[in-house]
Amino acid sequence: MKATSFWKTKFKASILIEVFFVLLLLFLLVLVNISNNKGIEFFNNSDIYYEFHSALDIKNGINPYNRISNTNFVDNQKYATLLPVYYYFILIVAKLSGYSFIHFISVMRVVLIAFEFLGALFIYLYFARKNRRELGYFGAVFYLFNVYTINSYVFLKQDAIAISFLLMSLYFFKPRIRLSYLLFGVSLGIKHIGIFILPYYFLPLLFSKRKLNDFLQDLFCLIFPVLIPSFPFIFSNMRSFIYSMIFSLTRSSEQGNVMFGYANLLSPHSVFPRLPLFIVTISNLILVVMKKIPPTFYILTSFLIFAMFNPVIFDQYLVWVTAFVFISIVDYLR
Repeated sequence: MKATSFWKTKFKASILIEVFFVLLLLFLLVLVNISNNKGIEFFNNSDIYYEFHSALDIKNGINPYNRISNTNFVDNQKYATLLPVYYYFILIVAKLSGYSFIHFISVMRVVLIAFEFLGALFIYLYFARKNRRELGYFGAVFYLFNVYTINSYVFLKQDAIAISFLLMSLYFFKPRIRLSYLLFGVSLGIKHIGIFILPYYFLPLLFSKRKLNDFLQDLFCLIFPVLIPSFPFIFSNMRSFIYSMIFSLTRSSEQGNVMFGYANLLSPHSVFPRLPLFIVTISNLILVVMKKIPPTFYILTSFLIFAMFNPVIFDQYLVWVTAFVFISIVDYLR
């Protein structure tokens, strides 16, 4: 009886320590992020400003994707280039804010902190499941407090939201695979950078771990949150919706923070600067299909390739790398 009581006490103590350090992480996250808050004037003419008004357009029965109809496919005029799921999400936050942009900024900060913490929590849980809590905690710290994640919060980028859904998707990939596909679909709906790891979700079928009928049902769960909210805009003006979705592939490579040297060589006003990105991405896919690299390592390299080879580079792209750099070693753990 004494031995049993001792182990119960030890178990409870370890849980309390675990909860304490997780809550400490949340406290530090709030402290660091709030210290970087900017005034409302900082967001004038920002991406979040136009995303807020695109969401209001939807509320008022206006198709925000129609603004791209006269584009030259080169110059970015703050078009609505994200899937409708994100604008509906923004609309929910806007409603909670009384449709005031000033209040919206305040509420959106809370939302982003919550999703950053949620993503970090699932990094931790990913490793805790392997009984490597110290690695999970360090991975969570690395994700939350690197300058790219903090910068993404300052500018109110949606990447942390999409990343948290993707991390949840990966966590449930084996025990709750259908839920995993649904969560991945939501992640794509928030920001479709995750499309670069779409082949990962085909691996169960390619490796004969999933029957075709089951896989098709899984795939439906993935497609559902992406396509269903898009149908009204597709039916309204299919051309403007497609133009909006492909604009990121054609926009000038001179509009990012960094431009690779081959962009000018291949003409910055075309899709050709993205050829190296496509070539290296396909090579990476071949490696994982041939089982030369583990699936979780493929996830990291996919985002790393996107961040390193895309001629249009923004700081928030590197947030995806920091989120998955430690996840990539899970396949090596015993």
